[in-house]
Order: sequence, then C-alpha cells, then structure tokens
Amino acid sequence: FTFMGMFWAPILISMYSIVADTVDVATFKGAGREAGLYNAVYNMVSKFGQSIGVGIGLPLLEFMGFSIDDPASQVSQDALLYVCLYLPVAMMIPAVIIMWSYPLTRAKHDALRRLLARRDPSSESPEASNNPPAKPGAFKL
Repeated sequence: FTFMGMFWAPILISMYSIVADTVDVATFKGAGREAGLYNAVYNMVSKFGQSIGVGIGLPLLEFMGFSIDDPASQVSQDALLYVCLYLPVAMMIPAVIIMWSYPLTRAKHDALRRLLARRDPSSESPEASNNPPAKPGAFKL
C-alpha cells in the first residue's frame, strides 16, 4: 500500500498539467481560452471514476469473502490486497502506456507556447516572460 501511495500523488498532479497543456492546444486551434471548462470536465470525469470504483470495489470485496466481522482473517486480508492494491495497479498499466505515448512533448509544448505568445502576447504568463503582470482593474467583464 505504501508503494501505491507513493505514486498516487504524482498521477493526480500530472493530470492537471496535461489538462493545462490540452487547453493550450485547443487555444492554438481556435477554441478559445476555456481552461475552466476543461478542468470542470476533468474533475467531473474523475469524480465519476471514483464513484464507479467504490460501486465496483465494495461489492467485489464482499464477493471475495471480506467480512467486516472478522477483518483480520486471511480471507479478508487477501480480498483487501487484491481489490485495493493489485486491481488498481493492473488498471493503471494501460494508463501508464497511454501517458508514455502522450504526443505533446516538452519541446512541442514550448514551440506551441511561443506561437501562442506571438499570436496574442497576453496569453503568455508573467512568470514565463519578462512582461509585468496586468494592473489591477485592467480586466473588465
């Protein structure tokens, strides 16, 4: 379980960075700056996935013999091990393969950011450039 926990936080963090990169690609293709929409969709899908995981995992634990009355029994411990460790790791293998072949590399993303900055200088973040941040009140609805 420690092994799984060590690698869970980077997975969550990397997904948000991929969403941000996807927003840059969509912006370049003319979809506009819709980072909020992309993050909302990602969070909704993530919550659905977590719900499905609970909906499958708990009945699977019961099916494999887990007993709340005797959680220290070998059958209960084995059920926890398979459902809470081995199954999630097995399900992450295809995700790792997909992530490994993610087509937007650092070099491509840097080139994309330069193109976006040339098209619209305000699209570049103040941290990534020498441009000062916008003055308070400069943005109006």
